[in-house]
Amino acid sequence: MLQLQKYWWWLIALAALLIFFLGRIDSSLLPAAAQMYCEQNNQGGQQYCPTYGIAISFLSLLKQYDVVVTAIATAFIAYFTYTLKNVTAQLFSTSDEAAKAATKQAKLAEDAFTKLERPYLFIFGASKITQELDGIPFVSYSVANYGKTPAVIKHASAAISTGLEPDIPLRLDHTHNLFVLPVLPQYDVRNLRELLPDGIAWDSTYESLTGGLEGNLVAGGLAPRLTGQDDFFFWIIVTYKGPFTDHHETSACWRFDSGTNRLVNHGDGQYNYTR
Repeated sequence: MLQLQKYWWWLIALAALLIFFLGRIDSSLLPAAAQMYCEQNNQGGQQYCPTYGIAISFLSLLKQYDVVVTAIATAFIAYFTYTLKNVTAQLFSTSDEAAKAATKQAKLAEDAFTKLERPYLFIFGASKITQELDGIPFVSYSVANYGKTPAVIKHASAAISTGLEPDIPLRLDHTHNLFVLPVLPQYDVRNLRELLPDGIAWDSTYESLTGGLEGNLVAGGLAPRLTGQDDFFFWIIVTYKGPFTDHHETSACWRFDSGTNRLVNHGDGQYNYTR
């Protein structure tokens, strides 16, 4: 309804503009021209003089009230100009909104592509502190790429520590597997280990094969000797990129649980995430 009213106002404004210009015509010139036209058409047997007489009378009336017609026409022309200004502003606003919507859609498409066509590294599998042939104890874990594109390692750091909170991981040695072979194709799984640093003492633990206290016991790994409220932590962070994306990072952190003699996940999003 509002749109229809707008069209009517446009038609009225155009009519007022037409009347304004018709009112500018010198009506004194019209009778002679109309008489000549009537005479010519009389010769042809056609009668159009009454119609032109009405036109001449109408134009004469407009001439008589020239000031009023001019005022009305000027008002409608002003409204027409104002409406045209608003319509133009709305067109620019619509174009701007369309451009913003297109930019937003392009951004969403780019984000979707980034989330799908990128590598995803996962760090998992740390469960026990083990030792081989009276060697240095270590923690085993795995790094795997389960994304759609290869991952290229940019930085890797790890820390095995004791205390109330885990130490900040330090850069791994350049001879580490992740630096020697920095490209992890899709579904590539690396089984790795980190050695316990000097200064952390440990004891052997045992597990029951049958699950009961009276079953046969076998070596179940090592348990760190802790004092007070200290805990044992293993924290590793890997930064990497893909063929089309960059600035990805995966972090995983474990804490030794003395009740199960196992490493369990420690902390929330501060220590465990994939970005």
